[in-house]
Amino acid sequence: MFLYTCLAFTSVSVLCLGVLLLSIFLNGTKHLFDFQITVLPHSANLVDSRLDTAKRQVKLSFVEERARTVGIETDRDLTGASVAALGADLLLRFADGSEERIATAERLVRSELDIEARRVRLTYSVPREETVGLPGNDPLEGATLKETPAGRVVLTYPDGKEQVVASRESAAGRVTMLGDPSLGSVGEFIGGSPSVDPQKAGFESPLVGTIWLLCVCAIAAVPIGIGTAVFLEEFKPTNRGLIVLHRVVATNIRNLAGVPSVVYGLIGLTVFARMFGLLGTPLDYQSFEEYKLSDGTRVVGITTDIQSDVYTLEGPFIGESRLERTAYEEIARFPDSDEVIEVTGTVEFTDDYEFRFATEQIGSFTLSPFDILSGEMIEEEPFAPRPFQATFRLEGQARYVVETVRNGRVFVPREMIRDAEQDIDKVRIRNHIFELKDGRRVVGKIPQLSDGTITVRKDLRSEPVTFSVDDIAERPNGKLAYSTKNMITILDEDHPLHIRLPMGASVLAGGLTLMLVILPVVIIASQEALRAVPDTLRQGALALGASKWQMVRTMTLPSAIPGILTGCILAMSRAIGEAAPILIIGGVTFVTFTPDNLMSGFAAMPLQIYDWLRQPDMEFQQVAASGIIVLMTVLLAFNAVAIIIRQKLQKPLN
Repeated sequence: MFLYTCLAFTSVSVLCLGVLLLSIFLNGTKHLFDFQITVLPHSANLVDSRLDTAKRQVKLSFVEERARTVGIETDRDLTGASVAALGADLLLRFADGSEERIATAERLVRSELDIEARRVRLTYSVPREETVGLPGNDPLEGATLKETPAGRVVLTYPDGKEQVVASRESAAGRVTMLGDPSLGSVGEFIGGSPSVDPQKAGFESPLVGTIWLLCVCAIAAVPIGIGTAVFLEEFKPTNRGLIVLHRVVATNIRNLAGVPSVVYGLIGLTVFARMFGLLGTPLDYQSFEEYKLSDGTRVVGITTDIQSDVYTLEGPFIGESRLERTAYEEIARFPDSDEVIEVTGTVEFTDDYEFRFATEQIGSFTLSPFDILSGEMIEEEPFAPRPFQATFRLEGQARYVVETVRNGRVFVPREMIRDAEQDIDKVRIRNHIFELKDGRRVVGKIPQLSDGTITVRKDLRSEPVTFSVDDIAERPNGKLAYSTKNMITILDEDHPLHIRLPMGASVLAGGLTLMLVILPVVIIASQEALRAVPDTLRQGALALGASKWQMVRTMTLPSAIPGILTGCILAMSRAIGEAAPILIIGGVTFVTFTPDNLMSGFAAMPLQIYDWLRQPDMEFQQVAASGIIVLMTVLLAFNAVAIIIRQKLQKPLN
């Protein structure tokens, strides 16, 4: 009896899971593969069909008949009674002429009185509308809609191709697939960024973020979990006190496997993201730009302006004009640093008070009178094209204007930045420490740095202290008595393994938090796999003179690898679907970038799916179902790789 009960509950569970997966598949493939499943009731009568070419939609208006049964509660004799409509009311008329209201008559199609069953069967017409999206990029100008005698709504494209939009033939034929599955739409969804428009919503950021999290989680959890299991199973203590400690640790590990994941999220937030507050929070640090120049110097400060390349157009009649490259991108050719271009052509002054130049050397462009510093033609009235001659040369190259503590305002030429990617690294400073000439010691953050003037504030409640760079004392070596407390960093920001402490809401913090979630599962599964290895293998290895570690490394651990990997597969399957821990850590649901190092912000697939399900727009339900399909695909891919590795490493014990 117990066996049959278990089989019954298992069958019901499998059936419910199958229905759920089928529902997700039907809804998810509509968005993922760019086709829809449209169902019209068999009793529906199509009233109107409209084609919206702008939105690539077909709007169907039809009337569906729905039946309703109303019981007659009166005890009176119904012989000779009838049903009649009067205005908005449906009345029951008795043989003596009296009437009783039983239902509404609005949109009533027909009514049938069953005297023996003392009830009235009513049929109403219910208007409905349905919108069907059209996949693909076929032109819709000139397309037509028609309803066939078989009950199908067919869209005819201008090239003669036909496509079934809806069908209401029979119970088996009412499900009609619209469009062919498109792998291109799958690529757009997987490679696209999240969007507020469900038609444009992509899944790249959460997908890549989840892969980063899983890699960090696996790299951290698997070695630690297996090592812990080996230590607990193969190197059991013999001292009485250590035996008690060993049992306590083993019992607690088993208890931790049942702790809710949200608790691990709080632990990860305290330990990894905030690091117990020992190093402050990321908000305590102010970001400064760091320029590494080709001459070996470093400039650290706050960038206040970015100036572009400045050119000079100079010649008789037109005088001198100054042009910035970013404002005159229409110029076909700009001179190099030491090059001077001789320019000839025509210039005219239009009624719009603009100077239009036409040249063979640098192309055509328009110049504002405000850019002309000197020249005869600035006093002219509008004139027709006339010839001119000029020289075109580079006056000043692009540069960054940086306010620094040590050197005041510094101009950094763009071509001197040593970084190959021409990007600007960040230096995060928590405190600035100054020793002034008057003996004061000022410690705090720099809320303002301008033209050699420094304003320091310890916190929001303290008064700001303002002084000049000249007020800073000098050390015996001639350098300023100025130092900083910087954030601890490892490797450059451009390196994928870049780390900074505290970690904050980063990929590394999220992956280590997921490590805490699955670590007890990995340990317990590894212990069970090690226990399954026969003791005869251990005894034989030790009898041949192997040390305990040699026995574990060459005999016990290789034999237990298949079982250990099975536990790792189950643990990673749990990690990929966890949303609560990474939500507490600070994972976001709407990012348009993918992680490029361990300190990057991240999104994850469970968080993005949760956010889509919260949206009031019902189309996001299909997008969320598509995301679930991708999540399950990634899960199966990870599991398949682990199973292949397990099969390759599995060896018979004999």
